[in-house]
Amino acid sequence: MKRKNHSEPEIKRELANVIVDEYDVSIARACKIMDIHRSYFYYKEKRDDTEVEEAIRSAVQYGDGFWKIFKVLRRNVQHLWKKHQNNL
Repeated sequence: MKRKNHSEPEIKRELANVIVDEYDVSIARACKIMDIHRSYFYYKEKRDDTEVEEAIRSAVQYGDGFWKIFKVLRRNVQHLWKKHQNNL
């Protein structure tokens, strides 16, 4: 099974934007060509979760499984959880 690249949707959105700008094509048609939803074309990321993502990646070394990682994160990085909850 081929694993998709996480940046593939962003690339498709950028290409759809190029199609709209350079070829005078509607946004709906450009999104259909690039196989993305129109809502994704307009979506703007609201928050930056890089700190939380890094904490999760570093906690993986303590073991696999959600609950092990969750316990490590709760024990070691309380400030990230509070900061993250305030952003919700």
